[in-house]
Amino acid sequence: MNSMSTRSTTHFVNSSFSLPEEPNHLFAIIYRHNDGYPEGAGTDIIRFLEKCKKLDDDRLTDASYLSARYVAFLAQKFGDVKSLDFRSVGICMSDPVDIDYRYIVDCGRIGIDGLPLVQCFDMRGNQHDIPRPR
Repeated sequence: MNSMSTRSTTHFVNSSFSLPEEPNHLFAIIYRHNDGYPEGAGTDIIRFLEKCKKLDDDRLTDASYLSARYVAFLAQKFGDVKSLDFRSVGICMSDPVDIDYRYIVDCGRIGIDGLPLVQCFDMRGNQHDIPRPR
């Protein structure tokens, strides 16, 4: 069905926060090399946010802290974070040209589930639903 090297990026934004130099409210772009489709990366993003929500200091409305935690989450998923031996994760200034999906985590818009709004787009601009983890 989907290739193991389906690349994606996750944009951490805050639509309620504005800086003149950041009109798009973008705080971080995290690159993921594998399983970027909605059933992979999309579901992982929801799991990650649910895990953060259980923390005493969840920081779900802070895009910079949340994106840093997401890198650590992916590092645990893709390797040994203690030895720094992990792959498939990066921080980007812009989307690489070969990604298949872009996720947007908007820390300025919290849904009724208490999590930031997450959207998924393929690189043709079509929006996709993200399956909820079981």
